[in-house]
Amino acid sequence: MRNQKAAKDFIAGGTTLNDVSLQMAKRIRKDLEVNGSFEVERWKAPIYLPGEQTVTSTTVRLTWYPERKVSF
Repeated sequence: MRNQKAAKDFIAGGTTLNDVSLQMAKRIRKDLEVNGSFEVERWKAPIYLPGEQTVTSTTVRLTWYPERKVSF
């Protein structure tokens, strides 16, 4: 979690940024893993855009670990 502000005398109107992110990883089987993340960011920068702005990001990754068979 992050909360950040810039003063009104530094940037006209000031700015505010708040974000929260979550991550998880789960090994489903010996050779299969799922990773995921979710992030929400809310910010206000009246000098740039009026009102509160929201950005949401989600990722999912599936990783397969094949069995190594080495023969000579």
